[in-house]
Amino acid sequence: MFEKKEGDIEQASPQDQLKIKLLNSEISTEDFIGQVLSLDQKISTRDHAEANISLLEDSKIQSLLKNNEEVSFEYNNLLSLSYFHIAQRLLARGTSKEAVENFQKALNVAEKINDKGYGQWRMYIEATLAYLEKDISLLEEI
Repeated sequence: MFEKKEGDIEQASPQDQLKIKLLNSEISTEDFIGQVLSLDQKISTRDHAEANISLLEDSKIQSLLKNNEEVSFEYNNLLSLSYFHIAQRLLARGTSKEAVENFQKALNVAEKINDKGYGQWRMYIEATLAYLEKDISLLEEI
């Protein structure tokens, strides 16, 4: 059980609100992932990406979701997508080195997903990295 005081949840960030609700079993793991995804998609500039990563990498959240067979695909997919969106935001700010690091994190998470249909997402990330690193041979291979 996660300790909360009256009024805390209303003043908390959307991610902290979701964390409190999940840890207090007020929402299901499926609803949690769906609501984090909704935050990600809510703003086209992906302003929630960094806070979503912090939430998804929280040790208490990971213990509930990372190896949970019912939601592990969705959890890892959302984690990969969030890293990808951070990388896009970094590129827009002109910080390509950090962007490449986050694209690589997105790929590392995507490679852990054992799903036949997920190959296209991995390929998309690989192609993005190859483009940024000017790896013509890999782009031609993809």
